Amino acid sequence: MAVQWYLPHESDSFTVSSPVQSIAAIDITYTAVATSDIISNNTGNPDNTTSSVLAYNFYRIQKIGDDYFASTGDHVDPELIREVSESFADLYKVGYQKSYNAYSRRDSGLHFTLEITLLNGRTVRAESESSYYCFIPWNVSYEGSNYVQYNGMIPSTLFKILTTLDRDQWAPYQKVATWGCYPARVPVSTQEKGISLDFPSANTPPPAEELLGKTHLQWLLTLPEIPVCTPVYYNQKVFLPFADRIECIDAQSRAQLYTIPFEVVQQPYLPVQDQKIAVSDNTLYVGAPDSHIYSIDTDTGDIRWAYKIPPVTDYIPVTLVDDKVIALTGGIVCLEKEHGDVLWEIASDTWNETVYNDTILFAYLQDLSQPHYIVLDIATVEPLWGRPLHTVQHPFYSQGTLYFFNEEGTLTKVALEQMAETDLFQPSQPVESMSILGDRIVLVLKDESGIQSVLMVHTDGVRTWEHTLERNDYPISRMILSEQRVFLIREAGIIQALDVETGEELWIREVRGTTVTSFHEYKENICVSADDGYIYCLSAETGFITWYFMAQNELEIFPDKISLSVTSSEGYLLVVTPSGVLYLLSLS
Repeated sequence: MAVQWYLPHESDSFTVSSPVQSIAAIDITYTAVATSDIISNNTGNPDNTTSSVLAYNFYRIQKIGDDYFASTGDHVDPELIREVSESFADLYKVGYQKSYNAYSRRDSGLHFTLEITLLNGRTVRAESESSYYCFIPWNVSYEGSNYVQYNGMIPSTLFKILTTLDRDQWAPYQKVATWGCYPARVPVSTQEKGISLDFPSANTPPPAEELLGKTHLQWLLTLPEIPVCTPVYYNQKVFLPFADRIECIDAQSRAQLYTIPFEVVQQPYLPVQDQKIAVSDNTLYVGAPDSHIYSIDTDTGDIRWAYKIPPVTDYIPVTLVDDKVIALTGGIVCLEKEHGDVLWEIASDTWNETVYNDTILFAYLQDLSQPHYIVLDIATVEPLWGRPLHTVQHPFYSQGTLYFFNEEGTLTKVALEQMAETDLFQPSQPVESMSILGDRIVLVLKDESGIQSVLMVHTDGVRTWEHTLERNDYPISRMILSEQRVFLIREAGIIQALDVETGEELWIREVRGTTVTSFHEYKENICVSADDGYIYCLSAETGFITWYFMAQNELEIFPDKISLSVTSSEGYLLVVTPSGVLYLLSLS
């Protein structure tokens, strides 16, 4: 099934007539010169010479009769020509600009030019020498005056044409051609001059999905600094983990309820998107960067107990299992929830830890001649199984059974109670990842030519279905197994759903961002964040985008680098942006 593009809504017609009408011809010229230092000459000694690479592309589109044809021999849809004329909107009458806010990419010189000839003989010239995203700003010359555009409408239409005429050459801009450019913020000095009345204003109404997304916003709050791991929502409170403290705010009023200060933090560190603190039964459990594990009353902020751990410089992951607190300290420590008493501890030398509801799977070195994988019973602290690390690939524990691929590449299961080991089958391609839910095992395979496939296997080794991607499909970066569907997160912002019983493709959807960065299921919807700063809510059944919300509302130097910190709890999403804004979104 082909990708079902989720196209932006058509914009309304402009209320002000554009001088760019009745186009007779369009000449598109692109040149770029990139220089790079030569590291050494043939003798191996440094050489300061440089090499230059010249890129040149030219396309001409001309009206012949009632149709348009390109110099490539392709017919050009008249609708694209209409979009070109309508893209000349929101122009500011200012001087020529080569860059956006003085940003320029090192070792690059480029020039994009559109020379548009109208049927009345007049010409309009649009050009850019900017290496900023979408080559913003664009300079427009018409009737002796110069204008500048920041909204990205000209390059949005330009790349629609270029990817149609020369898809291989302009493939990196397919995303822009589909969705359009993100608008850049107009500099204050330019904005004060106001939009020129010589050209129309693009008064495009927001899509219904965007308007609906705004109704899910409960509130926003500008934080004094960015949390160092994901915040947590619990019982109408939001807990914000900062480097030297945890702050608790009321989820309705946003008022600060209390602060839990930590002792001196050993060194600063960068924020991460992982959830590391746990909460249950009106108690917050925190492995703080001041080298203590705390039990904190969520109502009052009072510390119920504290346990000193070896020095750390970051929050450490804390997991709750029944009446126990499991903390990953570089080793593993297990505490009793109510009083903080130590039940057992592995002092150091553990990694790759995964905590399940009754066991912990981890890699271990201490007292062993070589690293081993160990499955440890949480209640009895008894090692249930062990194997040298190099003999185990993709280990996964489920319901008393360990599954892994052995040295020969055979999928093996071990019933830990009986210690009965069974070889299930050997796939014909290397395995990239594995997930297990109930009696289903899903594998992502990749053959020698790079083609990926998804294989469903029963826990008794019977293969039930296989779904193979096409050669040119974007690769799978993550796979999520649920009760009814297998979700494939693929590069280029693509989400694909397969039927868990048959492997049949149910739907495939693309979001505007180039990478899906988080995935959350809630009832019959899935919510994902992408590296464009947006939150998207999709129907799990159909894949249709029901609403979306723009969390990072200011274009950065590269919009595909925006990283949102997102966590879900009790029907809410907490979103922290790189600029330090906290959003609370309702999923209902």
